[in-house]
Amino acid sequence: MALQFGLFANRIAGLYGILNGTCNYILTQMTDAGKSYAQALSEAQKFGYAEADPALDVGGQDAAQKLSILATLAFGARIGPDDVACQGIEQIELTDIRFASELGYQVKLLAIAERTGAAASSSSSGVLLQVQPCFIHHQLPLAQVHGTFNALSVYGDAVGHTMYLGRGAGQMPTASAVVADLMNVASGWDGTAFTQIRMWPDQHGRAQLLPSDELCSRFYLRIYARDEPGVVARVHHPG
Repeated sequence: MALQFGLFANRIAGLYGILNGTCNYILTQMTDAGKSYAQALSEAQKFGYAEADPALDVGGQDAAQKLSILATLAFGARIGPDDVACQGIEQIELTDIRFASELGYQVKLLAIAERTGAAASSSSSGVLLQVQPCFIHHQLPLAQVHGTFNALSVYGDAVGHTMYLGRGAGQMPTASAVVADLMNVASGWDGTAFTQIRMWPDQHGRAQLLPSDELCSRFYLRIYARDEPGVVARVHHPG
């Protein structure tokens, strides 16, 4: 509702979110408690934050599905889950977490939807969609989102940066969302709302999607090498 009504006066430039509470809980446990990925996942399942088969969460597909809905609302274009380049957290190791901390970052599974290119302020701009583990500087608000919390940063041309925060996993937060949906259906409000906000993809034209390799960013590369003179030169110029 905030995207459609609260920010109605804005042209949305980008969405950046932590959209899966399971992944955020796992990464928080790895960061704060030094637990391995397997240990943190097992604990998440024990507490009911992760399914018995956690593939949809840890593989990033759940976040991709949520991002496609949010991007459809924000950009007024038809976007589906298959349009989102997706990478999960299964390969994250404690070594990566430690290196991130040493450099002043937190590792988060970040969902990204942004207008890109020189025409980013026009209706013909392209849209880049991606879910992937990212380094987020520890001073930024998204880096402070821990445990089962989700958060979404929205950038509008008039309002600037706004942020929305709440729990994304667990028995009672899930129950709260389900009950709210049931009440909206029972009251008849949902029919009017869905007509007004044009949420369904077939009510929009296709988005002009840009390939994920057009994302301009810094990247983290971890390699194993012998501690000896010349090894970095060989990495830059192999052979």
